[in-house]
Amino acid sequence: MAFKKYTLAVAVMAIMSGSAMAENLNAGHIQFNGLVNPNTCTVKMLADSVTQNQEDFKVALKTVDITDFTGASNNDVASVLGETNFTMDVTCPGTVTPDAQKNISVQFNTFNGTTTDSSGLLFPQENIEGAADNVALVLKNADNSQVKMGQANNDQKQPLDANGHASLTYKVAYTKTDTAVTDGTVTAYTTYTISYE
Repeated sequence: MAFKKYTLAVAVMAIMSGSAMAENLNAGHIQFNGLVNPNTCTVKMLADSVTQNQEDFKVALKTVDITDFTGASNNDVASVLGETNFTMDVTCPGTVTPDAQKNISVQFNTFNGTTTDSSGLLFPQENIEGAADNVALVLKNADNSQVKMGQANNDQKQPLDANGHASLTYKVAYTKTDTAVTDGTVTAYTTYTISYE
């Protein structure tokens, strides 16, 4: 308790001595104005192969034949087999000010039984009746660089225009994981997170 009293006494002395020495030449006030914006981004998919349910989407890849995999490399991140384009059309109102240009990006992660490894490919859930075996999907940016699932800093960035709008185009294609590809459906899931900076 004595320590607290001593501290208080020092503080009072400092204030008193400061008051005696300081002169008020001019005084005024400052007003700070700010805004907390409740905005969130809206996303639309632009592609004939896409169906949309609010913020969730389904992209229908082109159908390929087993023979199309003949001669293809395993886990080929440059594969164009059945390649399908889709565009995420993003609007984030109120995010752009005249003095600040913002860039938008999308981070993808696996979801709902879909897995990945260091290759960054999408591996559909295994042991599903009617599913193709030894097939994975590769997701790419518009410039054909690979988007690796669950790995940061490999996604493309686009500047938001004055209305807070940008479009990001991606490509998805099949690749084989083994020589023994079987026929069937290929279903993989990914989550996406939009960020801007």
